[in-house]
Amino acid sequence: MDKRRCEGEKEWYIIHVFTGYEQQVKKYLEEEIEKRGLTECFERIKTEEKDYGYIVVPMRQVTKLSPKGPQQVEKKLYPGYVLVRMVRNEDTLRLIATAPRVMGFLGSKAPHKISEEEAERILSLMERGTFVESEIPFMKGQAVKIIDGPFTDFSGIVEEVYPDRERLRVTVTIFGRSTPVELSFSQVQPL
Repeated sequence: MDKRRCEGEKEWYIIHVFTGYEQQVKKYLEEEIEKRGLTECFERIKTEEKDYGYIVVPMRQVTKLSPKGPQQVEKKLYPGYVLVRMVRNEDTLRLIATAPRVMGFLGSKAPHKISEEEAERILSLMERGTFVESEIPFMKGQAVKIIDGPFTDFSGIVEEVYPDRERLRVTVTIFGRSTPVELSFSQVQPL
């Protein structure tokens, strides 16, 4: 491919894809970018933490608190959308438009670019450590086992749940006496 076709400023765009197919679209587009010799038209997105490739699926690490206990999962920040930094030309627009499971660019008629600041904000959200997300995983009267803290391996009964603080009060039997203990959701698991 003629390198002059990729001259110009690379700008950020958001591509609308079928929800749930973000990773497949990323894989397909990155393979096609290489195969068609368009690597000069797309920017490989790298941060200190990670190399995201040419197509970025905005995700972040989440600790999900559920009745089964804390679980590490990756969660999409914007389901159905991927991010790309590219030179807008006939070849790049055709590649995106003809890709399977791609609905098009964000924007009504023509692709709408996003600002450098907005793209940096999305990337920084991805880089910011692990987030804790919870359903209300416990209910009053439920039997639980303590898995962290000074009462590790004790069992007890949930007496009170404080979902706004992600804490609960558990009654534990210590030396034959019932003792209330306040714990965070991540310190216990259901029995």
